[in-house]
Amino acid sequence: MERHGRNALFCQERRYTDRRFTRFYYSQFGVVREPNAVESNIPELTSKPLLRFGTRRRLNDSIGMGVGITGINDRAAVETSLYLLTSRAKFQSSLMTSSRGDAGYDINYLYTDHQFNAALDMRQAFSTHDADTVYQTSFQITGK
Repeated sequence: MERHGRNALFCQERRYTDRRFTRFYYSQFGVVREPNAVESNIPELTSKPLLRFGTRRRLNDSIGMGVGITGINDRAAVETSLYLLTSRAKFQSSLMTSSRGDAGYDINYLYTDHQFNAALDMRQAFSTHDADTVYQTSFQITGK
């Protein structure tokens, strides 16, 4: 089980790999959980169903791409992803658009050099129906 973001979305994932083409397929299903108004540490189950599936493919030793479709309650979204891998760094970016005009992006970067690590995680979602635009950014540096 994984926890995704502030809205505490929990999901379970199954992956199916086709080794001939270095491609894998995934599917996720469940219900969305949202923050509890009374107890912020325990999310509430909603009646909003969640269905997500897609595929990712490695194009060569350091580049990959993917596409996925997500359905939540009354909307569907399409997400495209690009992955770049080196011996010390990992970069992932995604673009998303939905059937209701929502859009967003996601950028993740991780750099590792012996005892030094730096990570950047940026997400932004734009909604045409909700007043709030969701921003989430985190930056972390660790070392010994």
